[in-house]
Amino acid sequence: MPIAWVDIDPKKIGHQLQGIPVVEPAWLLRRHPKPLVLVYVRNHGAREKIQSFLARATYQRGRDFLFIG
Repeated sequence: MPIAWVDIDPKKIGHQLQGIPVVEPAWLLRRHPKPLVLVYVRNHGAREKIQSFLARATYQRGRDFLFIG
């Protein structure tokens, strides 16, 4: 069960989707232990930006986050 949706759209942050809060990416920096992050994006170049952000936050691909879809 998801505990949060992470989005960069300020119009979505602070709302809920299917009863689950939509939060900003910095929310991940405050989580201990780290949640497993499932990344689903369609925009060209978004995967690289997300992977870079998560790597700087010490998330490791395959252990702490996975690209899906």
